[in-house]
Amino acid sequence: MRKSYIVCAVLLIVSLTAGLLTSAAASEPIDDVTVELRTVAGDPSATEGLVRYSIHSYDTLFWRSRVELGAQPQIDSDFRMFIQCSLVHEKAKEWLATSLTGGAEAWLDWDKEEQQRWKLGEKEMTLQDNTFNGDMRQHIEEEIAAQLQPGETKTVVLQVSDYFDYYAYQIIDGTYYRWYYDEDDSGVEPSYGDYLIRRPVEEGFCVAVTVSVGRDGYPSSVSWDDNYYYNQLYAEEYAVNQNGAANTETAAPLDEEFLYGFGGVHLESAAAANGTFVVVELVEGLRAQATQDWFPRGYGLFYVPWEEHTFKNYSYYVNGEMVTTMPVPCYDKMELVYPMVWGEERLLYLTATPDGRSAQMVTRSDEGLWLTSLADGGQVLQRQLLPQEIKAAGGVTVNAYEDFLVVMDDVGEFAVYSLDERGAARLDFCGTSAALGEDGVTFWRMNNYENQELAYDGQRLAVSGWSWVQVYDKTGHLFTGYCDLSVEQQGVSYYHHPQQLRWEK
Repeated sequence: MRKSYIVCAVLLIVSLTAGLLTSAAASEPIDDVTVELRTVAGDPSATEGLVRYSIHSYDTLFWRSRVELGAQPQIDSDFRMFIQCSLVHEKAKEWLATSLTGGAEAWLDWDKEEQQRWKLGEKEMTLQDNTFNGDMRQHIEEEIAAQLQPGETKTVVLQVSDYFDYYAYQIIDGTYYRWYYDEDDSGVEPSYGDYLIRRPVEEGFCVAVTVSVGRDGYPSSVSWDDNYYYNQLYAEEYAVNQNGAANTETAAPLDEEFLYGFGGVHLESAAAANGTFVVVELVEGLRAQATQDWFPRGYGLFYVPWEEHTFKNYSYYVNGEMVTTMPVPCYDKMELVYPMVWGEERLLYLTATPDGRSAQMVTRSDEGLWLTSLADGGQVLQRQLLPQEIKAAGGVTVNAYEDFLVVMDDVGEFAVYSLDERGAARLDFCGTSAALGEDGVTFWRMNNYENQELAYDGQRLAVSGWSWVQVYDKTGHLFTGYCDLSVEQQGVSYYHHPQQLRWEK
């Protein structure tokens, strides 16, 4: 009887989802996917040899499609239903392991790449403010509460310089299961933030804390306002706007020239296979007042190696297997691998290749924009000026792949580089992202987060987004068009990454 219920449930899911999906195109069966390549500009023959892989899903339904682009695009597709609504289970992996065409197709690449990104993502690092840490805040709250009567509430303004000479920043990495450090390590993990940045606390910067005491004499509610300083400045501006003159009774007499407080300091990070590259950067307001003294170990790019840590008292399970070690950063072995002179050179962008083999960094100096390639471990492989076409007045983005990278500025100028086996970059050609159509749409642009993918065969650069595709070479723009799949017209979304782009001819 139970089996019949399961069969009925499955049939119900199929009938409901199939009815929904075919409502827009009732004449097309649910497992049939067609393709149309619509040309916007250029010659579609420029896409010959370009293959676009995609996986779509709707609830428990999954489609995978392999499209060979070109003047006459060809598509191979397959359809399955998996109750788990996921492709990580064995049945789904068996499906992905089979070829649509009988040739060598890496349908599991999307999963391998995701795992690769996840592992590198664990090694990404950030700076977190730890100035008023939990113990300090609790001590202050209890001191205030001791001065109050039951049922009383009081707000106290704290001058940060009365408590600290420097802001305290803690380096945070993304290692999962961090709590499985053994007892000897937990609770005493150093912050190491002051290794990289020693930012003095400004006179006048303040925070506020409001404490209410219950009938038992202990704090019943506590509220910290770490933005109190800025709130006072905004109140002053508001008073000026409303009355034509500052309200001197409520406005704090604080200098607004510089950026005060906990913010403004951030850690740029790129994870490599065996370590992490990090550099401290400041927002413009802080750069105006910072000096070399703020960087006790020097200013520039650091490399933090990682090593396996063996648990003494703990273990945990992943997919049913016991894990007794985990990689951890060795901050005591952190090394300055690319020194920069404060005020003369600054970081614009930092990233790593997907395999973590190398890091790629763009810096700005009086001489121009520099692209620096570094091996995992910190060795500088190559340092070269970017082409003059790359202005980067408002910033720059680096799209790094295992064997090539593309540097683009904020006006659409880009440079294409090939990477050798070490990760050193060789300039191949420059180009401009084409603005096409009556509305002047620029399909490919800097900081485009619409899941764009790039592919390069040593001569042609392909860029593709949700449904569009473009091709460039050293002569310029070759093609722009839309690659429309029928399954996308039926409200079906991409599964995980929208696509994989490959030059296969």
